[in-house]
Amino acid sequence: MDVGLRLRQMRKVYGLSQRLLARRAGLSSGTISMIERNKISPSVVTLEILMQGLGTDLNEFFSNTGSSSEQWLFRAKDMTERHSPGTTTREVAENKPNRQFELRVERYDPGADTGKGMLRHPGQEAGIVLSGELELTVGEETAMLGKGDGFCFSAERAHRYRNRGDDSCEIVLVISPPRPW
Repeated sequence: MDVGLRLRQMRKVYGLSQRLLARRAGLSSGTISMIERNKISPSVVTLEILMQGLGTDLNEFFSNTGSSSEQWLFRAKDMTERHSPGTTTREVAENKPNRQFELRVERYDPGADTGKGMLRHPGQEAGIVLSGELELTVGEETAMLGKGDGFCFSAERAHRYRNRGDDSCEIVLVISPPRPW
């Protein structure tokens, strides 16, 4: 196995420069460069540190060595779908160790919402209404959004989604970083 080539392939797939990977892993960019050029051979511990910097693990490093094992295509029939009363969530990019965001399509039936309490978690949320009407509360403010309207806010602020309309509402929602389920 060409360790240097594999590291370079994975770094590029994850969209990181040598400098950024070095910063994340706590190594010098010169060390990353020398490993990628096979001038030095990293220890298993160093490889583990590098994989943490990429947001993955050694299993991915040693699997499918000809190409990255990162899933990049999501067919509708293969997407994870979750149901709660009046709400359906289809996850386009599921919460995985190497993901820095979560992408969902959510459908709210008339009267459905995200629950009795307000949501609050680290990160940001952004989205766009695809159809119907959505009542969005962020902090003390509430707004009605229609088709084509969008939003972006710090998810550390208390927030809630609710469909007050007579028809189903569908939104695309991006959450970064992904929330654990």
